[in-house]
Amino acid sequence: MSTIFFARRSKALILATASAFALCLAQDTRADIDWSTPSWGGYSSDFLTYDVNSRLQLQNTFNNHNRVFGNSSGRRSKKSGAKEQGKKNPKAYQYQYSQSVSQQTEEAFIANLLDHAKKTGTLDAAAEAKIRRMQSWNFIPTIRETLRKKGGSKDSVAQAMAFWLVINYGTIRKAQDMGVETGNLVNQLETVMSKDKNMLSMSDADKQRLAENLLWLALMQIVIQEEAGQDPAALQAAANQARSNLKSLGVDPEKMTIGKNGLALH
Repeated sequence: MSTIFFARRSKALILATASAFALCLAQDTRADIDWSTPSWGGYSSDFLTYDVNSRLQLQNTFNNHNRVFGNSSGRRSKKSGAKEQGKKNPKAYQYQYSQSVSQQTEEAFIANLLDHAKKTGTLDAAAEAKIRRMQSWNFIPTIRETLRKKGGSKDSVAQAMAFWLVINYGTIRKAQDMGVETGNLVNQLETVMSKDKNMLSMSDADKQRLAENLLWLALMQIVIQEEAGQDPAALQAAANQARSNLKSLGVDPEKMTIGKNGLALH
């Protein structure tokens, strides 16, 4: 899987995901998400559970995925850690965080969603309000803080890509809660990126944009799946979108497996 191919196709992926996202917002019968401002500051390492008598909320969903990502992303298997370490070059996947770049990336992503929804005729006042409200969710800072607490690298393209892969794989499986390890997947991605000359030549700002676009795309996929609720057809549409996301960037969903060491690419 070429990371530079991923970077070049990212805009097309944003538009494809935007189409699915706009469509799900247009379905008034599936309003399962609490779009009020989530209180991410209350993040807990305890397992969150769903109340079967109440609606699923995006905060719970995001925290569940965030917890899975945060709990495992900084961990390394004893067998592979030392072996892989010598093959890595952090300059290929880590970047110096910039608040201004983060803000620009967020604004551009939201603008793309709004523009695409407008062009496809799915942007009404309610949909626009939902999209704009996402900017108050403190999404990127929450992931960075979670990774800091868990000992992972909070500013890494490999971490962001692992999160994106986990979310899409989970959507294909129609599973919101996967106690899946991602440490070995992150190791795998770091090793691959370390050999990629294009990644090594990317600026900090470009790597940050790539990483944060991946995180925003993952959030969109979470929203699409949550909006589907328990509707079999909508869940299948979300799964199809996730499968398309992976394939469009050179990842074969059939070659993603969960074993004793967690999610891996083959």
